[in-house]
Amino acid sequence: MMQVINLTQHTPTPAQAAEVVFVTLPDDVRAQVLDLITFAPAEVNYETLRERSDTLARIAANSGADYAMIGGAPFFQSHLENALLAQGVGFCYALSERVARDEVQADGSVRKVSVFEHAGFYFSPE
Repeated sequence: MMQVINLTQHTPTPAQAAEVVFVTLPDDVRAQVLDLITFAPAEVNYETLRERSDTLARIAANSGADYAMIGGAPFFQSHLENALLAQGVGFCYALSERVARDEVQADGSVRKVSVFEHAGFYFSPE
């Protein structure tokens, strides 16, 4: 099964973890990843995006992962994709489907809830 490093702010769901093996990072490295993918408005510039994407790509390569699950700030993804590929690590995006469900309440009323269910991954070409 493929090894995937999680470079998103979200914890993988059980459905995602059933499809790939997520690399377990030490707490300090996970904290570093979260810091690198969180941007204040003043930090959104070309140099910062390149530096952070290069650092994340090195973390991914050193983890032994085949792919990095990425997502989040659209302005960052192309930098991160390129940096990962330059380090020999592919990238993937989690796909989800919005499913509407009805929940019957104690008083008999019905509440409609949207749930996002895992629908697979998109993996970069090798």
